[in-house]
Amino acid sequence: MNTINLGGKWNLKKADNTINIEAKVPGDVYADLMREKIILHCDGLDTFSRLIINHTIIDETDNMFRTYEWNVKDFLIEGQNSIEIYFKSTIPYAKGKQAEHPLYCWGAFTGYDENWVLRKSHKVDVRAAVEKGTM
Repeated sequence: MNTINLGGKWNLKKADNTINIEAKVPGDVYADLMREKIILHCDGLDTFSRLIINHTIIDETDNMFRTYEWNVKDFLIEGQNSIEIYFKSTIPYAKGKQAEHPLYCWGAFTGYDENWVLRKSHKVDVRAAVEKGTM
């Protein structure tokens, strides 16, 4: 049996020619796209955020517990680029949803907790709970 080593430099090309980059074998497509700065990868954006690249809104997020990936190649320019992520307070949104659909949360120190409407990390104000005598 003959073995042929396919390792080395290859071309990774999307069928519609929007991507045509050098790839490494052995390797994986994801690593090649990250190396070429085509994919922007973000974990744990808390919670409502807006991604802007070079003054162009790319996307908005609403879930802290997922990974976001964007193909940003078309938004990048030669030289210096600007990547901005703006975060919006979750409180007005959560309070509005709690007012629309009240839900008593037995585990909440205050008796009510608006976080049930959010895909966000829950925070406990231990100091306030101790002062109230609920902890």
